[in-house]
Amino acid sequence: VNDTYGHKKGDKVLIELGELVSQNIRKSDVFGRWGGEEFLIICPETKVGEAKQIAEKLRGLIERYNFDEQFVCPITCSFGVTEYKYGDNSDTIVKRVDKLLYKAKEEGRNRVEVDVK
Repeated sequence: VNDTYGHKKGDKVLIELGELVSQNIRKSDVFGRWGGEEFLIICPETKVGEAKQIAEKLRGLIERYNFDEQFVCPITCSFGVTEYKYGDNSDTIVKRVDKLLYKAKEEGRNRVEVDVK
């Protein structure tokens, strides 16, 4: 979006995306921007299957949301989903979910990849 429409439009999309996600997650979930265009949702007391359902719901909402009629293509998101495993710390969880996110991007984007191990 930034490269094609400029940073002002890109910022608008990020703000709208943030609002859309915030309005469609549970009150117990924690949502924040992790990097440039990466976000993190922490879903306490949630098994990986339920987290996958949340991610799929958000993926579909984002894909169908009309951010701006000027955009030639829809805005989509890729998700990596994992859950806490015995011995995990914040670094190991983030590293694992980051690998899943990049797998989703490599597999065609606009998809959810889940750690099933």
